[in-house]
Amino acid sequence: MNQIKYSIIIPHHNIPELLERCLRSIPQREDIQIIVVDDKSDEKFIPSLRVIEKKYDFVDFVYLEQSGGGGKARNAGLEKAVGDFLIFADADDYFNYCFNEALDDYKDVAADIVFFASNSVDTDTYQNSVRSEELNNFINNFDGSYEYNLRYHYGVPWGRIVKRSFVEKNNIRFQETVRHNDVGFSYLIGYYAKEIKVDRRAIYCVTTRKGSTSTNVTMEALRAGIFVYVTRYQFLTSKGVKMDYPDTFARAMYRCRSDKFQFQELLDYTKTFGIDEPTIKKRYRYFRIKEFLREIKHKIVKRK
Repeated sequence: MNQIKYSIIIPHHNIPELLERCLRSIPQREDIQIIVVDDKSDEKFIPSLRVIEKKYDFVDFVYLEQSGGGGKARNAGLEKAVGDFLIFADADDYFNYCFNEALDDYKDVAADIVFFASNSVDTDTYQNSVRSEELNNFINNFDGSYEYNLRYHYGVPWGRIVKRSFVEKNNIRFQETVRHNDVGFSYLIGYYAKEIKVDRRAIYCVTTRKGSTSTNVTMEALRAGIFVYVTRYQFLTSKGVKMDYPDTFARAMYRCRSDKFQFQELLDYTKTFGIDEPTIKKRYRYFRIKEFLREIKHKIVKRK
């Protein structure tokens, strides 16, 4: 019988102090395997990492020879995972006190995925933020029957326990893109999971931090967003799952509306997915109108 119930996978890049905060929040238990995958941190951070590695000698450290982002790091962690269940964390986040109790409660659960609530704070000030708000709405509004949002719109890796056997059976891995690399993993486990459960305890704290990957708005990041969300739409609709057409390419083009060369680059890239130009431009016009109305509403509220 496998003694390891949970494999916790944590990708890391250039934030050893926050990584140690995350590790401190994980209870030391014989049924937990902790895997830290360093995504080729800069040399100046390696001494600090080595100190942490020595201090937390029960943690498995993996050092990638080439940086590939969070998706590649999580995939490397999956290759080393031996637990019955998978848990993912980001190095700048941490677990809350009720996490240990939740691990006891679900070590023999039959469900493929157990979703939990989360809270969100600024990583420096610990002031409350709203990063987990939408996901908590999915959790709090779950009535035991309508699973659509949890299966297909819960696009982050954290805040849930995932049975490893069905992940391996369906060969599910993370997309190795510069942004949104967790979306593909999330909707695939949502699609293939036979049973899901919801627990409204907030076991995880997701932080907001300047310079994090989620603030990346380069051209490469915009292209990644188009790739990830258009392929999600194409996969799920091909399986008979009803889904609204993604606004991702329209949003990306809107960000580049003042640069005709970047705008054209994103237009051409979107066409490679088999979407015709009239449809792309029509969706873009709709998005511009929606953004215009949103800005007017924001100005009215601000004046009040």
